[in-house]
Amino acid sequence: MEYEKADRELTSQLNSLTAKIDETSRIEELQQTHSEIKALMKSFIDVDNRYHQSQVAMAKIEAMLKNVSIEPVSQTLGEVRFTINIGDKVMTTTAKPRVKSNCAKVNDVKSVDSEWVAKYMYEECYDDSDNKIIVEYRNQFGKAQREFFFNVKAETIDIFVKNEINFTGGTDNGTEIYGCNCFVPIVSEYDSPFVVTKIVLNFGNEAPVIIDNIGVEFSGKGTHDLNLIVLQALDKSIYTAKKYQLIKGVVYYQSSKTGEQSSYRLYNQPITTNW
Repeated sequence: MEYEKADRELTSQLNSLTAKIDETSRIEELQQTHSEIKALMKSFIDVDNRYHQSQVAMAKIEAMLKNVSIEPVSQTLGEVRFTINIGDKVMTTTAKPRVKSNCAKVNDVKSVDSEWVAKYMYEECYDDSDNKIIVEYRNQFGKAQREFFFNVKAETIDIFVKNEINFTGGTDNGTEIYGCNCFVPIVSEYDSPFVVTKIVLNFGNEAPVIIDNIGVEFSGKGTHDLNLIVLQALDKSIYTAKKYQLIKGVVYYQSSKTGEQSSYRLYNQPITTNW
């Protein structure tokens, strides 16, 4: 009788342990479950179905831990966020992943809920496409590694105006143009998003043409077409390419990410007008 009771208790223990495998989201609990099943298996003879059941459960845990992966959550310059997964399930662990870099100084690695956050300093890194953060995680049955490449110029903004600024259209009352279109070809040297906030155009010593509250955002390296409407009434005999083929001015812009404000000065910028 006592033997049967103890035998049933062994079966109950095994069933309870195998049920944990799919339920847990903690890697240490998986490893502990593996150890407990291994110890419990010694209570079964090899022809006992529970012995085979224990082997299958242990093999399942080993396969899961072997196939652990590091999955990206988000990445900004100076910070990488990632999770440790088994399949689609995000796992937690007390074992801190190893984070290193080929150029940056990693200064903090910590867990935030189910995510890991690694912060690094990149000031000593060159502008190199191979700059990266390397994350490694190991357990007793497997390991995972992922590389996070970063661009030290990711938040750098450098723009200039290329080719002519074009003035066209508008309402012509004979001597003045009102509401004309102003086309400004802006070139960005980097991928960082930025917002053009204001443009001031100087036609010699005449009153400046001011286009304010622009708020147009661009992102990506290359040429961007800025199309504006000039609400000032422009004297056709003064604000014309016939009198001023080259103008000066300032383009004001700011970083979409940091809000840092900058400006680009125009010197001898060619223009065209259709009047």
